[in-house]
Amino acid sequence: MITLAIDAMGGDFAPNIVIQGTIKALISNKDLNINLYGDQKKIEDYLKETTTKNILNVIKTRLKIINTPLYLSMNAQNIREAIRDNTPYSMFVALRDVNQLSSIDGFITAGPTQALVLASYLIIGTLPGIKRISLALMFKSIDNRTRILTDAGANAEIKEENILDFAICANYLAQILLNIPEPKIKLLNIGIEPNKGRKMDVNIFKLLSNNPKINFQGNEEPNNFFNTEADILLSDGFTANMILKTYKGTAEMYKNNLKKMLTNNFYTKIISKIFFYKTIKNHFKKFNTDKTGGAILLGLTRIIIKAPGNSTSYSFYHTINQTIDLIKKNFLKKIIENFQ
Repeated sequence: MITLAIDAMGGDFAPNIVIQGTIKALISNKDLNINLYGDQKKIEDYLKETTTKNILNVIKTRLKIINTPLYLSMNAQNIREAIRDNTPYSMFVALRDVNQLSSIDGFITAGPTQALVLASYLIIGTLPGIKRISLALMFKSIDNRTRILTDAGANAEIKEENILDFAICANYLAQILLNIPEPKIKLLNIGIEPNKGRKMDVNIFKLLSNNPKINFQGNEEPNNFFNTEADILLSDGFTANMILKTYKGTAEMYKNNLKKMLTNNFYTKIISKIFFYKTIKNHFKKFNTDKTGGAILLGLTRIIIKAPGNSTSYSFYHTINQTIDLIKKNFLKKIIENFQ
């Protein structure tokens, strides 16, 4: 059996979408137990209102609710002080349980990113030699190929050596999860030449080029983000987060405009539905960010996943399945072995 700790109160639409995603995951994964951390009354009331008795009977022995009424808002402040004072926020209580109980295999939250990064760093701890943890996002583009972007938002400011840590961790992630023996790694920059970018970027280029542990292929421009030959794209968290949010906004705008054009009048609506329905549906699927899943916090001694703050029930369900896949492939054990 796999046991996951989940923060029911994290995210823009918590606890409802978290509960919905959790129920879907429990129904489709018979070997899954979930410890749900949050306001017990709110969770139980929502379950009674929205879930049939048959479904509750199926999942009740595998769903445990840990009553933690306090939770972090998405603009939470003074995180370090709250951790130091042992404030029983749902995220912190769950992380402490994950750290102390070997029976829990991983943790998922859609709560505030910076709070999760700091709390994970202080409560869970890092792998030997890792000074900064990073968010690694696995994404698919139109070519249906899976790539990894890191850091996807954990660190707005970094030191040059931090990128090397990100590269080494992401390299192992690609080897273990994507079965790529020598992942191609590129650095996101404003040009492909070695001397392009800020002084820090030039120095990072040299640092990556001289490291024999990775297959560094040089710089990559953002306009090639979705058709790059690289398996792993490296960046600081600020730049990568801007790119991701621009992509999501552009994809949503494109989908809405295309849908509007195809349903502009009665004739275009009928023609597109009769002749192009399947093609259009498959095309839209390629822009569905719900399937992106969560971002993995790389460099920690436990599996910690950051689900999108605006997760839908389907995307949260997908994040749970992604976490199960990491556990079944012994990701944590294998990456720890590489750092010993």
